[in-house]
Amino acid sequence: MMTNSLIAVLFAAAASTQVVPGTELTNTQPAKVAIEGPSIGTGSTRPVDTVEVFSNSAIYLTNIRDARVFVLDAMEVLDSELSARLPANELEAQAILRQRLHAIGAAELARRTKPAAEGIVQAARYGVDRIPAVVINGEAVIYGVTDIDAARSIFQRSHLQ
Repeated sequence: MMTNSLIAVLFAAAASTQVVPGTELTNTQPAKVAIEGPSIGTGSTRPVDTVEVFSNSAIYLTNIRDARVFVLDAMEVLDSELSARLPANELEAQAILRQRLHAIGAAELARRTKPAAEGIVQAARYGVDRIPAVVINGEAVIYGVTDIDAARSIFQRSHLQ
């Protein structure tokens, strides 16, 4: 699939590492709850200003209000939809694919792929290594939580300890 190579290139660009084309996302299983960040334990509650959630299409998230959600496999999902039931004949497959792309339109294609690409780059910047991951205020990463309100509470409680 073409998108796996694109994802690998985006990760490599964001992390400045060399990636072999065809590399797929790893560690996509929910992990035990963990919080990582430099400002844990400050003794006072801190407001939750920004919430970014990194997930995939198979993980059900709740209470995502006011959170920016990045579905990291959105390009792979689109690739699967576009590639579904294509004939073995390459010329016929190309013609059908062009029709499907035209039917979707450039604006819809961009709407579906841009956030995924941005999410991959942002996840690499934060050092997110598994999903689901919730980044709060750009400083703390909470892994393994699918209820975003619970992640907010974990963040706020971590500053009281």
